[in-house]
Amino acid sequence: MTRAFLLCATLLAALAPTPLHAQARPVIERLEPTSGPPGSEFDVVGRRIPSGTRFMLGGQSCPIVRQSPNRWRLVVPAGAQSGTLVLETPSGVFAGPRFRVTQGAAAPTITALRPPSAPAGSMVVLEGSGFSPRATDNRVTLGGRTVVVQGATPTTLRVLVPPGVPSGPFRVSVRGGPAGESPPFGVGASTSVTSFVPAAGGIGSRVEILGSGFAPAPGQNRVYLNDRRARVLEASPTRLLVSVPRGGTTGPFTVDVRARGQATSRTAFVVQEPPVARRYAPHFGPPGTLVTLEGNHFGQNLRALRVTLGGVPARVRDLGPRRIVVEVPAGVAGGQWEVTVNGLRAVWPEPYGATAMLRVDRVDPPAAGPGAEVHIYGQGFDPDPAGDIVRLSGVTGQVVSATPDHLVVIVPRAPSGPLEVQAYGQTARLAGVFNAAAQPTIAALMPEAGTAGTTLEIRGANFGNRRGLVDVRLAGRSLAVQSVRDDRIVVVVPPGARSGRVQVTVGARGGATSPRRFEVLGDAGVAALTPASGYEGTELTLRGQGYPRGRLMVQFPGARPVQADRRGPLELRVRVPRGATTGPVQVMLPDGRVLSAGTFQVVPTPAGVGVTAIEPECAFSGCAVTLRGYGFASNPASNRVRFNGQAVRVRTASPTALVITLPDQAGNGRFQITVRRRGEALSPPFYVQPR
Repeated sequence: MTRAFLLCATLLAALAPTPLHAQARPVIERLEPTSGPPGSEFDVVGRRIPSGTRFMLGGQSCPIVRQSPNRWRLVVPAGAQSGTLVLETPSGVFAGPRFRVTQGAAAPTITALRPPSAPAGSMVVLEGSGFSPRATDNRVTLGGRTVVVQGATPTTLRVLVPPGVPSGPFRVSVRGGPAGESPPFGVGASTSVTSFVPAAGGIGSRVEILGSGFAPAPGQNRVYLNDRRARVLEASPTRLLVSVPRGGTTGPFTVDVRARGQATSRTAFVVQEPPVARRYAPHFGPPGTLVTLEGNHFGQNLRALRVTLGGVPARVRDLGPRRIVVEVPAGVAGGQWEVTVNGLRAVWPEPYGATAMLRVDRVDPPAAGPGAEVHIYGQGFDPDPAGDIVRLSGVTGQVVSATPDHLVVIVPRAPSGPLEVQAYGQTARLAGVFNAAAQPTIAALMPEAGTAGTTLEIRGANFGNRRGLVDVRLAGRSLAVQSVRDDRIVVVVPPGARSGRVQVTVGARGGATSPRRFEVLGDAGVAALTPASGYEGTELTLRGQGYPRGRLMVQFPGARPVQADRRGPLELRVRVPRGATTGPVQVMLPDGRVLSAGTFQVVPTPAGVGVTAIEPECAFSGCAVTLRGYGFASNPASNRVRFNGQAVRVRTASPTALVITLPDQAGNGRFQITVRRRGEALSPPFYVQPR
């Protein structure tokens, strides 16, 4: 008899209603998943599956990856065909559910390795295609050893070289599929220097040297700047932190590692003390004005110097170590002076007022009675109010305040007529006639929000009582005027109106704009919640439409509502609050409506300590900076923060944020955070600017 005949006979016997075997019959509840390509894994979930059971699919035996009393993980064998899963047990043969064998996915392609060689513990980037953006879906091996995947995209994988592995290719498979092979990778390569940051600095400043083949102990690495030995402060196989030695001069860095050889940087480090900004004069003037910038460490090399005003390059007329004479560039609207010497920057905090040809563009409001304040906009004004003269019909008005492009003036007691401004010996006139009659003003909108068809009452003054002279617009669209009196206008919001400010124009008196927007309420909704999962403190973006102004609250399961940061009618930002759990997220609008934002999955905070972002209020010493991440202690004293070896004060602390004070010593570096009994972490690089 053939094996197929015996198998069918045994299967029929097992399925026959025999009381003695009914209780021992295996029960298969489900397959997870129910289909997959050869080489992929699937689970058999069931009960009373005895040890020693053999699983067959299309006549092929399915290898067993692991098992438990109620779950068996199997591999779809090569060459298997779709069909019924058969269980061969010591007590008989039983038929289970059907499994569909699909076409196998193509193996990932690895085209390049960065770097192509590195010692154990180094970070290597695998470039190619066919990777999963989910790191845990990618299985990477080197020399038969599993490699840790720290980050993944469809075209790159970031992995760590494990200790004790030989040189050879990386092998990558995705979700149990076929494996792709990389070009050969060299483990334990010789010392190399790829880059260093910053590119310039003074004696004693710290420089981060990046490469491979470094010794993990600082004392086993000898670093030289030209012929001067630099002190190694920190070391890892791919990173050295050194101090620029006393007497060091501009030149390349050389790293000498015992038994691994030495390497020299391709570019030279420039020994240059950071420039210091002190004062400058004059503080305003038109293009072509010569300005003297005073400070220190400017050098005398014009090739290494760059001067800008408001981001616009300026021509250097004279240069010395402590002073620079520059020419105000044409077309600049002012801003801050900035000097860069060999990549090191100094900024004068007091902005420069660049004046231009005198011009009067507009007056707001365009009509106003005697004693009212008006705003004159243009260019070329004197920032000193005493240097500007404003006349209406030949009568001088009082200049209350002035900037190069804005004057605030009290309207004099004079008839309507021409308005002119004098500054820096120039005269400019407003086009047309300024109306000295009392101008309309808007004090309030009642209500401030509503749907199409809402009756809107505009309250204010100087509207008159002639409806034919009044024009009312909302976001540029004309509204039908129902009634007018001097302190009130009644209109109706038309269909299709958009949110915006209300503008009222009354004949020759001029116009007024409402101080607040009128919100046209429409269908609000949340279209997307990203990301869909994260831990406490994660920032979420809720994109949708119709978000009104006002206080918007977001409710997470298990936590109190938190206020959202409205970035506009289409976007909200909010951080996952403490105590939030997985479940539906809701947005509560000021008018009582509640919007569903979808489901958010709260995942456990990663183990240990990590820094994900740096949010500075400013970058000068003494400024407050927020370090975002995870694993922090709620007690500020339990978080130890250092920057380039300096202790940093922790103002406030929570599990996901530390508010610190920047240290007095300026320079480039990283924040080192140590949390008692949890571990430590390094932040991204940060530059503390000198005061």
